[in-house]
Amino acid sequence: MRNTSNGISAEFRFTVRDNLGDAYIAFTQPSDANTSTLFGQTRGNISDILSNAGTRHRMLAIGTYDNESFILGTNDAEVMRLTSGGNVGIGTQTPNAKFEVNGTAQVDSTLTCMPGGDLSMGSFTAGTAP
Repeated sequence: MRNTSNGISAEFRFTVRDNLGDAYIAFTQPSDANTSTLFGQTRGNISDILSNAGTRHRMLAIGTYDNESFILGTNDAEVMRLTSGGNVGIGTQTPNAKFEVNGTAQVDSTLTCMPGGDLSMGSFTAGTAP
């Protein structure tokens, strides 16, 4: 299947609809000339998978049926993993905590440790925020 249009709102959309016809999931490939936006991005620069719940307010669920990880990647490389145990890793394929970052992380607002929680730092460099 191919989108042969090149207008400012041209796109190819493959949809799967429910029995009533108003709720669907759509796989969309806009043309390069599509200038509308989605999530702040020009549609001509993205491909998308969307759910339209229609009148029944369905959620979009993406995942695995078996005891395997869910992986997100870019440029043919894994960048984030959700394990079957519920751990999220960025920059690691084996996260050992609910959230683990292997690399530099940045917080631009407030990082809060709730009462009863611990904040552990292997190394700490104090500085002045810009």
